[in-house]
Amino acid sequence: MVPLRDINPVRITPIVNYLLIAGNVAAFLYMNSLPAWYETGYALVPTRIAADPLGEAFTIFTSMFMHANLMHIAGNLWFLWIFGDNVEDAMGHLRYLFFYLFGGVAAAVVQMAMTAGSPIPMVGASGAIAAVTGAYMLLYPRAPILVLNPVPLLWLFWGLTFVVPAWFVTKTTLRPSGLTSGLRARSPVVHRSRVPSRPVCDVVPGAWWCKSSKV
Repeated sequence: MVPLRDINPVRITPIVNYLLIAGNVAAFLYMNSLPAWYETGYALVPTRIAADPLGEAFTIFTSMFMHANLMHIAGNLWFLWIFGDNVEDAMGHLRYLFFYLFGGVAAAVVQMAMTAGSPIPMVGASGAIAAVTGAYMLLYPRAPILVLNPVPLLWLFWGLTFVVPAWFVTKTTLRPSGLTSGLRARSPVVHRSRVPSRPVCDVVPGAWWCKSSKV
């Protein structure tokens, strides 16, 4: 099920969300202009973190703005575009920025704990964006979402698109399409969402933050 847009207007200009999208696009274009070995240097590698925590800690953040391929970044940023503006509206600009980064860091930490011995570089904003999606589900569970009908046979009855509540979309598409794309051909880099339990790790920060902050 592919969400097309939400029917949930915002009261502010989601400038932080726009900047995050722009930052991800800029990082993707920049990294693709460099030799492949540059990418592994800025990706998150659990074994490198374990060997040199202070020296490699920066990769937790740099890897959050890197993506494996065009499908990966397109899927991630599409979800951020749809759901991020309302979460920023509810939290405020600065809190939303910290929440986004918090979600990405929390997911990365859990990922490293689960794959501590892995030498595979990992990239992607999956943790941050899935946390935003989870926060949207908690804040606006009944918000109407226009989705693409995934079953061609049902187009005759329901049409090409239909509206469902947000909780249904986030339950069925918690791992956005861009989070499940494959390896980049020119590099061994993979993104973190290949671990089956990642969605739980990503949504927990959203639940905790929304409840503790009383948004």
